[in-house]
Amino acid sequence: NATSLFDADLLLAAQISTNTTNITTLQNTMLTNNDLTAINQNITNNATNITTLQNELDTAETNIAAKSNQTEVDQIKTSVGLENNDASLSDYANTNYIANNETIKRAIEKLDAQLALTQGEVDAEETARQNLNTSLQSQIDALETSSGLIDGNLSNYSSTEFITNDQSHHVAIGQLDSSLNTISNNLSTEATTRQTADEQLQANIDAEELARQNANSQLQDQIDEITSDIGDLELADTQLQTNITAEAQTRQTADTQLQTNIDAEAQIRLNADNQLQSQITQNNENITEISGNLSNAETDITDLRNDLTAAETSISTKASLVEVNQIESSVGLEDNGTLGDYANTNYIANNETIKRAIEKLDAQLA
Repeated sequence: NATSLFDADLLLAAQISTNTTNITTLQNTMLTNNDLTAINQNITNNATNITTLQNELDTAETNIAAKSNQTEVDQIKTSVGLENNDASLSDYANTNYIANNETIKRAIEKLDAQLALTQGEVDAEETARQNLNTSLQSQIDALETSSGLIDGNLSNYSSTEFITNDQSHHVAIGQLDSSLNTISNNLSTEATTRQTADEQLQANIDAEELARQNANSQLQDQIDEITSDIGDLELADTQLQTNITAEAQTRQTADTQLQTNIDAEAQIRLNADNQLQSQITQNNENITEISGNLSNAETDITDLRNDLTAAETSISTKASLVEVNQIESSVGLEDNGTLGDYANTNYIANNETIKRAIEKLDAQLA
C-alpha cells in the first residue's frame, strides 16, 4: 500500500513500465511449431522424472516408517541409564550381588533372589533372638525370687521422682531436701526472668504499633499520588486516540484517490492487452496448454522436492536399528522390544516394568 500520493505515483509509473515491457515481450516471442514440439518433449521427460521421483519417495517413506523416533530412543536411554553415544550399559555403581557384564533384567533377577535369601536369614535370626530373650527373662525371674528383692525388708517408695528404692529413709530425706531447695531457687529465678521478658515484650509491641501507624500514613500518601498520575495518563490517552482517528481518516482519503488512479490505468492497459490479444490468437491456445502442462510439471516437481525434504528431515530424527538393538541388549529385552519373564519373582511380578520392579525391590530392602 502507498503511504503518500507521491509514492502512489511512483508505484503507478512502475506498473505502467512493467506492463509495457510484458506487451513487447509477448510480441517478440511468438512460438513456432518446432518450439511447441520441443516443449512437449520436455513435458514428457519431466513426467518420466516425476514418476521416478515418486517411486523413490515411496521407498523413502517405507524406510522412514521402519525407523524408531530418535527423541524417544534418547529418552529411553536416559530413563534406563544407558550411554548416550552407543546405548551401551556402563558399569554399575555397586556390584555386591550383581556383575557389570549383566543386563539390567538379569541384575534385577539376582537382586530379587539375594533379597529372598537375606530375608530368610533375617527371619531365622529374629526367631533365635526371641528364644534367647525368653530364656533370659526366665533366669531373671528365678534370680529375683531366690534373692527376695520383691518382698525384702526395704519396701518400694510410693514415688521415686527424686529418690530410688535402694536408698535408706535417711538418705532419701536428704535427697528430697536438696531437690526441693534447688526447685525453689529455680522458680524464683524463672519468675524474675518472666517479668523482665513481659516488660520487654510490651515495649516491643508499643514500638511496633507506632511504626505501623507511620507506615500506614506514608502508604496513603503514595496511593493519593498514584491516583493523580492515573488521571493524567487517562487524559493523555484520550488526546492520543483523537490524533490517531484524524490520521486514519486522512490515510483513508489518500488510499481512495490512489485506488481511483490505479483503476483508470488498469482499464487503459486492459484495452491495450485486448488489442494485442487479437494479434496472437492463433498461438494463444497452444501457449496456454503448454503453460498449463509446464506449470503442472513444475508443481509436481516442487511437491516431490518438498516431500523428499520432509522425508530427509524425518529420517534425521529416527534412531538407527543398531542403537535400538544395543538398548534391547543392555536392558535385557527380547529382540522385538518386549520384556520376558524374570528368572526370580520373590518380590516382583512378570507383568511389571523394569522400573516398577526396581521400585518394589528398593522398598523391600528399606
